[in-house]
Amino acid sequence: MKINKFMVYSVIIFSVSFSGCILDSLNEMPLDIPIEYPFSISGDAASITDDGSFCLTQNELYNDYMEKIKDIKLLEITFRPTAVSPTTLNGDVRLEIKKGTAHGELLFSHDIESFTPASYLPDNPPYVLPATENDFKKLNDYLSSEGLCFYVAVAAVSSVGQKSISGKVDFIFRTKTDLN
Repeated sequence: MKINKFMVYSVIIFSVSFSGCILDSLNEMPLDIPIEYPFSISGDAASITDDGSFCLTQNELYNDYMEKIKDIKLLEITFRPTAVSPTTLNGDVRLEIKKGTAHGELLFSHDIESFTPASYLPDNPPYVLPATENDFKKLNDYLSSEGLCFYVAVAAVSSVGQKSISGKVDFIFRTKTDLN
């Protein structure tokens, strides 16, 4: 009988001790928020650029959960060309992300050297920017301090004459959302 009482007391103590942690984890949900930034660059100059801004508050999913988001971080950036001319185009592509406007602080920059956009057209996987959490540190620090708007610039450099690339830069933001 002593063993049964010991087991019963152990189960009760274990249940009471860990029920808070279990219930807390059931009240939190990771939520990924995708944002597409469309771009279109064309011209015959050696370097061509498209730029603009986006805010998380322009995203319906973000707005639906805005009051419940406890934490948000950039998880991944992909580059998806949808049209390229000429299809043999090869050169360097640069992606820059700044706080809010073109004059904002640089948060992230990545160069894709000797890039062939046609290799990433639809029916092929997008180009995933090889970045670590440390690469996104400035950007994530900005997010955690209520920074919700970003300036994005996409530039292509090639010696080819007339050229054009259009597509999307995809941002995946991971949130911790309180379901209470």
